[in-house]
Amino acid sequence: MWKDTVEFEKCTICGAERWFTRKTVRGKKIPKKVLIYFPIGPRLQRLYATKNVAEHMTWHHEHQRTDNFMEHPSDGKAWKHFDTMFRLRSVSFLSSLVMCG
Repeated sequence: MWKDTVEFEKCTICGAERWFTRKTVRGKKIPKKVLIYFPIGPRLQRLYATKNVAEHMTWHHEHQRTDNFMEHPSDGKAWKHFDTMFRLRSVSFLSSLVMCG
């Protein structure tokens, strides 16, 4: 989808300019907004490497409620649905963290 709008000069939603008026020395346009991506794998490895932090990261799984009262986002239906959909992936990811670390 993004390839369809790569040549546009303005945002298709709000109409804001996409580029600064000045250009680089080589004549390239300078974007006003830049998306920076930080890979999540190394960050999670660092978090799970510390015992205290790892205990807090698994709190929602270990403290599941049986009544229908929501105290934490992990008690909600959407969180439980996500857990069922991605359970195998999260288990394999966590086991790979243990093996690497």
